[in-house]
Amino acid sequence: MPSRNWISIDEDGYEQQLARLPKHTVLFELIQNGIDQETAEVRASIRPLPNRPVCEIIVEDDDPEGFRDLSSAYTMFAASDKRKNPEKRGRFTIGEKQVLVRCEEATIETTKGTVRFDKAGRHVSKKGRAAGTVFTGLVRMTRDEARETIQQVRKILPPPGKRILLNGEPLPGRPILQTLDGIWLWTERADEDGFMRRALRSCAVTLHALEGDEPAMLYEMGIPVVALTGGEPFHINVGQRVPLNPDRDNVSDSYRRELRAEILNRTFDSIKGSDAAAKPWIREAIGTDMILRDAVQAMLVERFGPNMVSHSPTNTESSKVAMHSGYTVVPGGALSGDEWHNAKRFNIIAPAPEVFPTNLESVEARVLSEDQLTEGMKRLRTFVAELSEFLVGQRIASSFFTDTAASVLAQFEGGRISFNVQKLKEAWFEEGLTQDQLDLVLHELGHVEEADHLSKKFNDALTKFGAKLAFKAARDPLFLLRHKWMRT
Repeated sequence: MPSRNWISIDEDGYEQQLARLPKHTVLFELIQNGIDQETAEVRASIRPLPNRPVCEIIVEDDDPEGFRDLSSAYTMFAASDKRKNPEKRGRFTIGEKQVLVRCEEATIETTKGTVRFDKAGRHVSKKGRAAGTVFTGLVRMTRDEARETIQQVRKILPPPGKRILLNGEPLPGRPILQTLDGIWLWTERADEDGFMRRALRSCAVTLHALEGDEPAMLYEMGIPVVALTGGEPFHINVGQRVPLNPDRDNVSDSYRRELRAEILNRTFDSIKGSDAAAKPWIREAIGTDMILRDAVQAMLVERFGPNMVSHSPTNTESSKVAMHSGYTVVPGGALSGDEWHNAKRFNIIAPAPEVFPTNLESVEARVLSEDQLTEGMKRLRTFVAELSEFLVGQRIASSFFTDTAASVLAQFEGGRISFNVQKLKEAWFEEGLTQDQLDLVLHELGHVEEADHLSKKFNDALTKFGAKLAFKAARDPLFLLRHKWMRT
């Protein structure tokens, strides 16, 4: 497309637009330009000038080629080979221009020549350097802004094989905790016509140790982008161009969610403890479409334990039975809508009534007939009648049924106790009176006085039964013993 020369840039207005950006972005732009080149070392310095709110900024690299085209230093949106390579940080060749409009004066020396910017304008010279590029500029910056800039620049993670020095000291970086290869994330790259397009691409993501109480940060190839507020225990460094907002200091919510999900898919085995598994970044990740089932299950098990069911507001008794059986009943508010969607999609948390059905419909159709009862079942029936008459003042009937779907061992309903032979197994009835049998019978007799497992009235009924039975056994030892050896 031919040049149209339709637009002029008001540099003062441009500077005013950039005033909202923190001053450390000046050094970020210059340093990232340096490490995008074929450099081994980038040297940066910041020096406050005496008696002026101005700092001298110098950034120098050792790229043998230097600037390929010196005019790109002052041409907005010039064509750039970086655009096609998502592993380069530059996009629109505006970084140097954003720096220049914030300078009182500046000089760029490179292999293709020198360009100087001052109040009189732009001055280009063919005199250049043998290798590398050095940018020198006077930037309006207070002492506090200079100190903040130094703190922020020290957060930069030097790429492998490259050194970055700030005021003569190498940047320390952060130790790599884990490298995750083959992470698929959205990026930006130029198409054949030079237009920037979004593209889904595989890249490496490195996780870096936090230092002290510093916040976790999202990085784009070593350059800090934005603080992460989801409780991440590490910095996240994406090894390709990150889709950023115009100020290059944030990402979209959707990108953040996808990144967190991809990381959790690779790291869930190492996350232990209910507190760690309940961090906001993990909860957001397990609610995404790209999360893996194993990751969701691992995190929910860490939070709620291996045995968990969801609470049913229409069948609260099943929730109480679940709790009595040692299960964690997960209330609706414990998970977000997205988390519940995946918990149910992957069949990780079943509703309490599915695991602990309490309404045994059509039990009559599954009740064993008299000629199907074993001797042990008949003995237990006699014992239940005599024990209930003593404890609750009425002879409670017993029936026996088979039901593979029902999880209950027994249930008191309609004035009788129904024993689930399918769950208890026939041998359980043939041992004579055992402690397990007495335990189950006392539990079900408690429901004669109160249906709610978790109520005080139910608990009081059981303790009352235990006390009465203990005194009965002391006065009449044969009360239990004759049932243990009874034969019909």
